[in-house]
Amino acid sequence: MTTQIKRCIIFLVGNIAVSAMYLAVFASRIAQNPLWNPDNPVWWARAILIYVPVQIIFRILCMIVLAGYNAATGEPEAVDREDELDKSIDLKSTSLTSGVFMVFFLAAVATQAFALPIHWLFTILVVGMIISGLIGDAASLMHYRRGY
Repeated sequence: MTTQIKRCIIFLVGNIAVSAMYLAVFASRIAQNPLWNPDNPVWWARAILIYVPVQIIFRILCMIVLAGYNAATGEPEAVDREDELDKSIDLKSTSLTSGVFMVFFLAAVATQAFALPIHWLFTILVVGMIISGLIGDAASLMHYRRGY
């Protein structure tokens, strides 16, 4: 198994784990607060602003751990190498991730066009971030497995 496939698997599984923990923590916060107002944009903005750095920090830690593992097993040269295939796969998965998130973003904006409560906007944005990240990681893994 190549380093790129290992990285994709770790990112995919980790994305699922971090998102599940994130949703569990915020669901428990909602359950503990009887005065929680779903239309409070400040609460939703904080929830989103916490999720983004947590995902970034998780990915950085995964790359550090994978580099350490590869160095310990004797595969350090594969970590730093990036060829045209890697760039092409990264471009394809980033394009897919951006497209999926754009659909969710437009759906979130449409909720406001139809005068739905503000919590629908933020809920769709959070779900869009999670799903687009999962689709992007899965697409990278699929492309590396196929070899293009």
